[in-house]
Amino acid sequence: MKLAADFMLGLGSVLVCVGAVSNLIAVSQDWDDYKDLPWRARFAAVNRGHPRTRGTAMGCLAVALVLYLGAAVTHFT
Repeated sequence: MKLAADFMLGLGSVLVCVGAVSNLIAVSQDWDDYKDLPWRARFAAVNRGHPRTRGTAMGCLAVALVLYLGAAVTHFT
């Protein structure tokens, strides 16, 4: 069981890195164009500009969360 937990932690860590880099790519490209908007409107505008990049990032982070929870359950049972 320890091998499965280690595998889930490793895969979760890779997915967190992919999600974080995808978020940085999406935010860095258009963030300066929307300086005059409030932060919520700026977030929505950036998401409209890069829907696949943000969707990929959110999907990777969601799967990483599930893997981390699975690793915790596997490790402590």
